[in-house]
Amino acid sequence: KKMATFTEEILSPELSHKKKSICIIFTGGTLGMEPDPVSGALEVVPGFLTKQMAAMPELSNNEMPDYEIIEFDPLLDSSDMSPADWVKIASCIEEN
Repeated sequence: KKMATFTEEILSPELSHKKKSICIIFTGGTLGMEPDPVSGALEVVPGFLTKQMAAMPELSNNEMPDYEIIEFDPLLDSSDMSPADWVKIASCIEEN
């Protein structure tokens, strides 16, 4: 039996009725930054990305996919990541 491609799976009539879902693995970085109230410098804030996305009404539209955010603790700076961090990210992708 021929294996379906990703595009064929997404467009298949059997799957078209299922609501799509997205897993967002947030390891840290720009998307989760907000200005420090004193200095104004951007800093990564745990929970900020989740809060911002929850406040976006367009993401609640029934035509939009459901989403889940998995936030690393502690949040990582990509310039400081090591191979151990890459393995942690790969494991998170595999589990989800």
